[in-house]
Amino acid sequence: MRKPNTVCCVCHKPIYKRPWQMKQKNWFCGNECYRKFRPAKTHICEVCGKEYKLKRSVPTRTCSRVCAGKLPKGNGGVDLVLKNRAMRKELASIRGNKCEDCGFSKYVEILIVHHIIGRAVGGPDTPENTVLLCPNCHAIRHSFYDAYGKLKPLDR
Repeated sequence: MRKPNTVCCVCHKPIYKRPWQMKQKNWFCGNECYRKFRPAKTHICEVCGKEYKLKRSVPTRTCSRVCAGKLPKGNGGVDLVLKNRAMRKELASIRGNKCEDCGFSKYVEILIVHHIIGRAVGGPDTPENTVLLCPNCHAIRHSFYDAYGKLKPLDR
């Protein structure tokens, strides 16, 4: 057991934190104190209107599976799949049947439509905002570029 070098910010119990952890603002002796410091956010169920707390970090729209079954089903994203296929064909006819980064052209079917400015942040669904990429180049774009198409800073 190491010698304590700080205290819990909730119960003030002496605890040990590693030097790299000392850069954080708040220290906790365990999950119980962490939950007291940062209580779970409450959400309102879209079906029954009841307040509920998230049980996992993934946001949900309803409080239970029963309420989730009452939500309108939609079409399972079929329209989006067809739209992406049509956009891929359009881009391939305009820019050629190849990856726009590396020039890969062996299997045209695997090329992916990538949005330079992501749709999640309001990027348009136009040919000017899209590029046709092979899976490898697409993974690189998501690893090294943010949703706005800017290069991410390297962590050192």
